[in-house]
Amino acid sequence: MNDPIAIYNIGHNYYTGMNGLPQDHTKASELWHQAAELGYAKAFLNLGYFHEMRKGVKNNKEKATYYYELAAMMGDVYARYNLGVLEEPNSEVCNIDVTI
Repeated sequence: MNDPIAIYNIGHNYYTGMNGLPQDHTKASELWHQAAELGYAKAFLNLGYFHEMRKGVKNNKEKATYYYELAAMMGDVYARYNLGVLEEPNSEVCNIDVTI
């Protein structure tokens, strides 16, 4: 019932195809949007990561940056880090891959 963490987790299960759910990236994205609208910063982080790293589809750095910025404004430190990596991808301080 409008529980952003539960909605986020179901989205993650669709993204990975775990816990009896089929792998469905579109459904995962929809659920993460819903969780994000309910104020869950990690959902914005996942949407940013989804647009930055998705496989089989053209990556979208602009959308990734947008979602990372929303998560960072909500206090998510991983999103702040990922924004730095996008801005300075060859920097020596950005040599760790932070994923969810």
